[in-house]
Amino acid sequence: MLVLFVNTHPNLGDNIVKVTTGVPIPTEKRNYQRKYPFNELGIGDSIEFEDTDTFEKARRAAQFYGKTHSVTFTCRKGIQDGEFCGEGGTIWRKG
Repeated sequence: MLVLFVNTHPNLGDNIVKVTTGVPIPTEKRNYQRKYPFNELGIGDSIEFEDTDTFEKARRAAQFYGKTHSVTFTCRKGIQDGEFCGEGGTIWRKG
């Protein structure tokens, strides 16, 4: 069944809205490859980044991933191979 509505709102202009019934909801989620492998990290595992820009992007991604998957990370800027180098950084999974 298809029903058309014409919405005439003074600020939005004329819009045609289609209402349909009987359309099944897709069962598959979007298939994509993660940019950073946070889902593969065990507690105590880490990821190292050589440049600061990539590290900052990954740090923000880890923060978002942690909130949505109830895991925690800690990040240290300028640490590679356990030593301070001034560039890049490391992200560890804590819990």
